[in-house]
Amino acid sequence: LHCLRQWVLRPATEGSQCSFVELVSSCAKDQKPSWYVSHCAGSVLEFVRCLREHSQRHGLGESATYWVDAYAENPWVEGEAQEVGSLKAMAMAQGTVQVIGSGPVAYLEVGSHS
Repeated sequence: LHCLRQWVLRPATEGSQCSFVELVSSCAKDQKPSWYVSHCAGSVLEFVRCLREHSQRHGLGESATYWVDAYAENPWVEGEAQEVGSLKAMAMAQGTVQVIGSGPVAYLEVGSHS
């Protein structure tokens, strides 16, 4: 995650000093999280597989939005201000997903209302 932040997220957002999500999203409503996602270090492929599995199990379809901490947090904001943004996103979300690995138990879910 540190490498992603230093080599991709910060350079991509340097001009606007915003999160990657804000940079690539064309509309504010696209940024509203259905699910807050935090993850451990691992392959991007396994990460995507976990979220696809989560989406399929809940019948979420294409309209589900996942607020992935690494991409949605502003890499230019540090400390307590960053925490406040994450807490706001968790409060808005339907639930949280913690990607913990791969295989049959690849994620943990907290606060789901479905």
